[in-house]
Parts: sequence; C-alpha cells; structure tokens
Amino acid sequence: MPDFAMDYEELYAMQRGMHALADQAGDGGGSGKFAEMGNRSASENTAIFGSSYLATQFGVFFRMSKSRTEKATEKLRQFGDTFEGVATALFQQDSEIAAGAAAASAKSEFNRWLDEKERHDNWVEATEEWNNYLESIGAADYFSEHPDAEMGKVCAEDDRPSFCDQWEQDLDDGTAPQQPSPEEPPIPDENPPSRMQFTNADGSTTEVTLSYNEDYQIQSETSTTTLPDGETFTQTTDYTYDDDGNVTSEEVTVTLPDDSETKTVTDYTYDENGEVITENATTTHDDEETTSVTEYEGERTPGLSYDDRDYTVTTENSDGTTTVEDITINEDGSGTRTVTETDEDGNETTTTYTREGPGNRWIEDD
Repeated sequence: MPDFAMDYEELYAMQRGMHALADQAGDGGGSGKFAEMGNRSASENTAIFGSSYLATQFGVFFRMSKSRTEKATEKLRQFGDTFEGVATALFQQDSEIAAGAAAASAKSEFNRWLDEKERHDNWVEATEEWNNYLESIGAADYFSEHPDAEMGKVCAEDDRPSFCDQWEQDLDDGTAPQQPSPEEPPIPDENPPSRMQFTNADGSTTEVTLSYNEDYQIQSETSTTTLPDGETFTQTTDYTYDDDGNVTSEEVTVTLPDDSETKTVTDYTYDENGEVITENATTTHDDEETTSVTEYEGERTPGLSYDDRDYTVTTENSDGTTTVEDITINEDGSGTRTVTETDEDGNETTTTYTREGPGNRWIEDD
C-alpha cells in the first residue's frame, strides 16, 4: 500500500493561492474599458455601439458575466477555506502531538534539575548536621585531619578515639545523625530550565517555555510549533495548586494559525488520600461550549499501576446533544464501557465496549 501523507504547508499555500485568484477577479466584472462600459446605462452606451439594441445586449452580457464571475470568486474563496480547514486540522493534530512530546521532555529536564537540587540540598543539610554533631562530641578535629574517615570503622579499632563512646551511646539512643558522603554531589544550575527548543522531522520547530512559583511548581507551560513558512500553533497551560501541591485548576488555551482560540478549563477535587474524585472541564470555541464532568467511585487499590475505580463521564454540548459514559473496571484491569449518546431531538443510541486489561484498547461489542 503506498504511503498517503498530507503536507499542511502545501495546503496553506493552496488556500492562499485560491484567495489570491479570488482577489484578482475583483468585482467580478473585469477591468478597464470592459468594466467601465458595463457599469454604464444602455443609453450611455448607445452612442458607442451606434444601436440601442446592441447597447442593451451588451449590458445583459456584462451582468451575466459579472454574476458568474462573482459566483466563481465566492467558490474560489470557499474552496480555499476548505484547504485551510484541512490544513489547520492536520496542523493542530500534529502540533498537539509535538507539543505534548516536547512538554514531556521539558518536564523531564525540570524533574532532573529538581532531583539534583534536592539531592544537593539534602547533602548540604546533612553535612552541616554531621559537622555540628562532631563538634558536640569532640570529634571535629579528628575528622578535619581525616576527612575520608568513616565513624564506624574508626570506632571499631582497638585504639579508637575517646569520642567513640559517646557516638555509640547516641547510636543506641537513635540520636546520632547519619554520616553523609564526603563527596559533594553535582551542583545544579541556580535556576531550573525554562526554555527548550526542538526541531521536528518535518523541519518545523517546537519551543517550550516554563514558569514556576516559589515552590518550584510549574505555573505556566507554553508550547509553540512553527512551520518553515511561519504558520504557528500555540498551546498554553496555566496551573493552580492547593496547599498540598495538588493541581486544583488547569487552563489550556490553544491558538490556531488563524488566531482563533479554544480554551479548556478543568477543575479538580480530591479525597483525603490525594486522589482525584471529580474533574469538571469546560471547553469554549467561538459561540460553542462543551462541559464534561468525570466522577470517580470508591477508593483506588493501593499498589496498582492503574486506577481501578469505576467512573462516569457526562458531556453536554451547546447544540443540546449529550454523551454519558459509564466505565466499570474489574480487579484485573479489564472493564466495560457503556456510551449513551442523545441527539438534540432526545433520541438515544447506546454502544458497549470492553477491554481485556489495563492499557488495552476499548473494543466495540458486536
């Protein structure tokens, strides 16, 4: 089977070309003397044609030509808009994939920096605590002269220093701090990574910028994918957190090449274990609005790599249509998904899906 691929750059070029042809058509009546005479009255053209009949027939021909050309102009614009619509849909789909991959890489880099910072901060804190302890038991001078010495080995010697008695007593009491490694871990950059750029296989680029709060939680994440011809797709996500570090609100704004925007705001609520129990999302685009509410039932089984709770997703669209999804998850991760769709006239259609286990696709029942 041959590969079938669409280049949205070419589609955008087709759209611009169609609109340019429409612009060249002007007012649909040509240009120069043809348009000048066509816009005159029959009586004004009689002197030119020498006959009122010819002048009248020319007027009829001009109006028919103008009407057909204007219709063709409108069709050209509509045809161009079709190319733009397909290009935008493809560009949005591919850009969302690229933005998601780039954002995941950016977050991975941020988490790596955060781990390095935490590891170094812990070492600094442990070293300070250890040095203070050595001072308190009279061992500071010894370890200053022997920086690589290990307390356990030093105090296992027959001619061990006198501070070993106090250390062993504190060790039994559980008050002796743990001796840190003498090797300082790598010092991370002062600030976390906030900007990364990736070049995609098709020559487009994706740039990710991150901003943080004082607790180093990501407050805003923006991914911008740019085609070689300058068309851009931008996705910005803003986060709000509670005192426990849980995301309570997530606002995603998608800006397409035509500057139109789609905004999705999702609010989260949690149980006492920090598990999400409701997700309330509202998506708006122009005059259209869609709300989707996800509600989880019961408690998640500890230790599982997947969420085994049953849940319901209710979606309402601005055109009056609704979709209700009831998902039941079994102990082994298999499950049943029942989707009930209601059209604007109240007619219902129900479809049932099953999956064999966690991570498997939902398959429509026969």
